[in-house]
Amino acid sequence: MTEAEPREENTPTSTYQLTSLRRAIGRRFSLPALIAVLIWGVNVSTMKMTVAEIDPYLVGILRMGVAGLILLAVVWRVEGGMGIESHHWPRLLFVSCVGTGLSSTLWAVGLSLGTATNAALISNISPVFALIMAVALGQEKLLKERVIGSAVALAGVALVVQTDGLELRGSALLGDVFLLGNAVAWASYNVFGVALLKRYSPMRVTAWAMTLGAIALALASPLLVRNWDLSQVSYVGWGGLFYAVVFASMIAQTLWSRAMHALGASGVMVYNYLNPVLGVGFASLLLGERFTLMQAVGAVFVLGGVTVSTQAGPKRARPRLREREASEA
Repeated sequence: MTEAEPREENTPTSTYQLTSLRRAIGRRFSLPALIAVLIWGVNVSTMKMTVAEIDPYLVGILRMGVAGLILLAVVWRVEGGMGIESHHWPRLLFVSCVGTGLSSTLWAVGLSLGTATNAALISNISPVFALIMAVALGQEKLLKERVIGSAVALAGVALVVQTDGLELRGSALLGDVFLLGNAVAWASYNVFGVALLKRYSPMRVTAWAMTLGAIALALASPLLVRNWDLSQVSYVGWGGLFYAVVFASMIAQTLWSRAMHALGASGVMVYNYLNPVLGVGFASLLLGERFTLMQAVGAVFVLGGVTVSTQAGPKRARPRLREREASEA
């Protein structure tokens, strides 16, 4: 290092190394997506405790309603407005009702009926659906890196959750049906939400998607919610709901939308494969569940698959799709 460019002596070595590591990770991976899945990894354990005390449908309404309204207020304050152009409302309503409202509810109900193992494996089929949708709609090309990386990561997910085995009977089977529906709905959010992010900020899209999703669930609540009683909910249950609102919804969802805009639907969805790895890891730390050698091997497969998939980089839409999206905007 030359005298013209002296190193700052007051900068601790550990801080300098952490900054270099963060930049290296940022060049290879999407930090917003990584932070989002890290938050959601903790959410698996907290939500499992919350839905044991609060009706899963009611959890979905409260979670999205509170988070959506707070985010709308923040958007209005920060961006000076929160409007959506009229020709974008059909897409926004679909993304909100199906990709947010229906998706989160199906996940909560599936988790309450089935096992965490089934939830981890079935929910992570979502990137496969997203890739199929994106290719079918002409948003992205079918790249071998994405296919190979997804296959390796999905194999790793199977190893991570194999310890307890899949339960395919009784209420667990019904829960699996709900979880499969969640995988399709969440994939649709990522595929159809990309066009909105070309026109509006990630926070505005997230705020409206959650608010409208909560309204849709609230309208159906007389048929869906079986238990409205919140008087017996413990501090643990309320704490899990608070985490879901502030961290898993407001922060993680906004970061995820930002990553969607940068990487496209299938590009960001590969990070979904990290969810079960983080979920099992945090369950081991927070709930005392065991973490086996086979799960560690599966985690390596998942990380390898995600790394291979991210090497493809964000891909542009085909020309005819770009022209159509430009005319819509």
